[in-house]
Amino acid sequence: MIVRELIASLLDYDMDATVEIIVESKEDSFDTNDFELEENGTKLNSYLTFKVVPDGHIVVDESDYKNLEIEVKELEDTVERMSSFVEEMEQK
Repeated sequence: MIVRELIASLLDYDMDATVEIIVESKEDSFDTNDFELEENGTKLNSYLTFKVVPDGHIVVDESDYKNLEIEVKELEDTVERMSSFVEEMEQK
């Protein structure tokens, strides 16, 4: 979307309305009012960036998330084995 289209869309809204950015992921979705506008660019191209600060959330890419899921499952299995071991030792 170019800035002109963004402004045209925003002009239809109440100027006193609150702007929220909704970040969606497979694991969790959240909204935030905490964001900044940044302008970047060169002589030929300029960019308007919405910088969102996901307070209280950690954002990871899908491959890292899958790796974390595997690690969590492995840790749960280890805890279960150790719990069984402790129960056996207590019985002895």
